[in-house]
Amino acid sequence: MVAATQHREQRAHDRFGIAMDAMIEGEQARTHDLSATGLLLQSRWRAPVGRVVWVTLAFWGGGRSRRVGCYARVMRIQAHGEGYDIALRLAKPLFG
Repeated sequence: MVAATQHREQRAHDRFGIAMDAMIEGEQARTHDLSATGLLLQSRWRAPVGRVVWVTLAFWGGGRSRRVGCYARVMRIQAHGEGYDIALRLAKPLFG
């Protein structure tokens, strides 16, 4: 584990496994799962724990590509393959 932070399995909202393109601070990423208030993504960028970052999610809707952006705090990071799993807490819920 890259950062020594406590990780608890308690979740306030259900998580949904979904893979979509994303950007974190301008670096390419891919989502693993998301909830109304959190997100797990994979990236080659080593995000500092505690940092507030800008995240953009790309998805299809209404027959075209759409993007939604939000601020999130890096809660934990763990090495995964050639990159990192990055757990984020969103500043504002995406849905709910």
